[in-house]
Amino acid sequence: MASLDTRLKHFQTKLRKVKNGIRPKNLEGKFGNKWWSKKWLESLEFFVNDKRIVQGRFYAREGQIRSLVIDRGSIQAKVQGTKIKPYSVTIKLQVLTDEAWQDILEQMAKNAMLFSKLLIDKFPEDLEKIFSQFNYPLFPENTNDLLTSCTCADWANPCKHTAAVFYILSDFIEYDPFNLLFIRGKSRIEIREILRQYQRIITIQEDKSKRKIEKIPRYSNQVEKRIDLASFWKSNKKVKLTDIVKITKLERETSNFDDFTEPKLVELLNLSYKKASEIVNNKLTKLSYEND
Repeated sequence: MASLDTRLKHFQTKLRKVKNGIRPKNLEGKFGNKWWSKKWLESLEFFVNDKRIVQGRFYAREGQIRSLVIDRGSIQAKVQGTKIKPYSVTIKLQVLTDEAWQDILEQMAKNAMLFSKLLIDKFPEDLEKIFSQFNYPLFPENTNDLLTSCTCADWANPCKHTAAVFYILSDFIEYDPFNLLFIRGKSRIEIREILRQYQRIITIQEDKSKRKIEKIPRYSNQVEKRIDLASFWKSNKKVKLTDIVKITKLERETSNFDDFTEPKLVELLNLSYKKASEIVNNKLTKLSYEND
């Protein structure tokens, strides 16, 4: 049986070269340079055997793909092989329901960092976590999620032509990760618009919550004056005794100070109140004599 290298040389001599075929944008022909394109290719290894992966990668690097159309849930491609007529390759992926996208996008909108990155075409790893959180696939996971077909005679499915499309797709996804989301059912424009709508709703809800909190009075409506500790015990102005009309006695000497735990403080306060009462009584008596 011919070795893999021998078969590749056979392909090189027998392949019909394609003018203006789709080639990887990376000049070195490297694939999977971003985490999402790498993850896409890792899923390919689950479905395609090693020999056809190598052959497919060679086809992709040589620009053997004549055309490629990405749509919701499907990818259509024309791959030139050794025959005159190119092969038709179809790859189908599960399109997520509107309910699934509602769960995903609502969660995206709550993540401010992820939301801002998506607006500038960044593709944070948190995105895959959100899909996994709701058990929705972002990358192909099993044969129920991925269906492939090719018009070639190869018994293996996926074949080398399908593998070639997978590699070029990884390149498309690497430079525009929204292609992956579009395959799952939502375009860039749709995602951004829905995210903005969710953001507006979240902002309105947060504003309403803030207003409710502000309506609850934390303090009395009366504005309390700041107390200057240095001048607390000093009078800012002299009080005229004539302004005191109803004061006859400071009834503090009989006050109950049982709630205090410091005996000295209680004693001092009692003495202070008694002294104050005596002073006021003397002043009132003197004032009464003068009026007579």
